[in-house]
Amino acid sequence: LIEILIIVMIMGIFGMASIPALKSVLGDSKLSSAGRIMVAGIEYTANLSIRYQRPFQFEADTNTNSFQIKDTAPYPDSTSGTIRLNNLPPVNDDDIIFNTLSGTWYVVDFATTGNFDGVSIDSGPAALTFYPDGHSTYADSLYVLSFGQGSNTITINGISGRISVD
Repeated sequence: LIEILIIVMIMGIFGMASIPALKSVLGDSKLSSAGRIMVAGIEYTANLSIRYQRPFQFEADTNTNSFQIKDTAPYPDSTSGTIRLNNLPPVNDDDIIFNTLSGTWYVVDFATTGNFDGVSIDSGPAALTFYPDGHSTYADSLYVLSFGQGSNTITINGISGRISVD
């Protein structure tokens, strides 16, 4: 019985010692997943502008840790209400596009989406507009995401639209 108690104590000590390492791994996973979701939103914005041959905008809000995709030149839909279905892609009254995969408006809030509580958008342009030829601006744009001590930097090349994550 004493031998079993000693083994249980040793396992408990090892378990307590591994908790900080486990938290670090989970934090890195949260941060990289949030970065992938943000990169997917930026790429989708660029693809929409090429597909529909008009500007679309990726808007990030550092205060609310959220982002959304907007149509900057929506088709003037004659139907009234909050959804303009004749616009391609459909938009609401705030010109936020409809995300067909999730069945909701394309707004991602890291505080309420998935398990990203604690991930923050620290810096970046409030609005990044993509044009029909795929470029955004003629200067590089940076978004910085952080969680705890870790951070990821998302860089968008203004001329080519190429995205890299560091």
